[in-house]
Amino acid sequence: MGSVNDIPSHEGRSWEQSFRLPWRADNQYPEVEETFANVRKVFEEELTRAYESQPMDVEQRLNASLKLKKHLAPGVLAERFLKVQAAS
Repeated sequence: MGSVNDIPSHEGRSWEQSFRLPWRADNQYPEVEETFANVRKVFEEELTRAYESQPMDVEQRLNASLKLKKHLAPGVLAERFLKVQAAS
């Protein structure tokens, strides 16, 4: 059986902490209910925004300068000659 650590952080966990509110005769705490509703709303908005966000996909090219090509050419050519020689 898996441990609690096997469960993704966003699933299947409960928070075992609690807090006590001051006693009220009517047992009504509208400010607490409003706060939880606001937290849920903000969380759901952020989750929706993240879900709708597409991963970044940027593709560009960087062309080598003529100076760099001249510098690399002898080594590239030598490597090709060695491959041809090794194949024969």
